Amino acid sequence: MCKIRVVIDTSTLRSDASLSSGPMEALARFAEKGHVEILIPYVVAEEFTTNPSPKVESLAELRKALKNLKQNVHSNLHPTIAEFHAGLPRRRRVTEAPHMVRPEGPTRDDIPS
Repeated sequence: MCKIRVVIDTSTLRSDASLSSGPMEALARFAEKGHVEILIPYVVAEEFTTNPSPKVESLAELRKALKNLKQNVHSNLHPTIAEFHAGLPRRRRVTEAPHMVRPEGPTRDDIPS
């Protein structure tokens, strides 16, 4: 039987980072049964782990705005700002996942500038 190869790109990872949507779940089932091979190119995994998504950038801007607001309002509003800040999603550092496979041969880091 001919196995189908499906390549996941950065935009797919950004839109469904947990790969838990209905279509992704179906794709995973096909892969588990050996009908499909899912490929995530190293450059895509690297982009995903090093470039912040627009949502992450927006949260960083919001945190900065809250910090500036806190410095410019009366201290009786500080607890309210702190409570709002505490409700924001926590920052997580994304590191190289153990399932990422480095490409064989030279990478862009091996090329002299």
